[in-house]
Amino acid sequence: MARINMITFTELLLYAGTTFCQTFTITDTNNIAINLSNYDIFGRMAKSQYSENYIPLTIEIVNYSEGIIKVSVESNITADIFPGRYNFEIVIVDSYGSVTKIISGVIDVIAGISVNNTKYVT
Repeated sequence: MARINMITFTELLLYAGTTFCQTFTITDTNNIAINLSNYDIFGRMAKSQYSENYIPLTIEIVNYSEGIIKVSVESNITADIFPGRYNFEIVIVDSYGSVTKIISGVIDVIAGISVNNTKYVT
């Protein structure tokens, strides 16, 4: 099994009331894409690493063989997130149950002019 590269720190922006979406390529220590066929992926964000309340991140494997994932949060969820700095992490779980943190960092949530996203729906 290839050794997975952990992205130690990533800063992202999320605008409250909008759909958040970011893609990542998961690579090994030689910067070669990891085949994600035998992995489950989970992610969450929280105000602090000690928070019991968290916001789940939707993780979609876009391309298994190329190690590409899409991380997203729908606008109806981001509309309820208070502005500020949040910690986030994404982990993978292999077929043996081993958990590896692959991405971590902060998401700065910025308030929009209107966090009521129904204003933009026709």
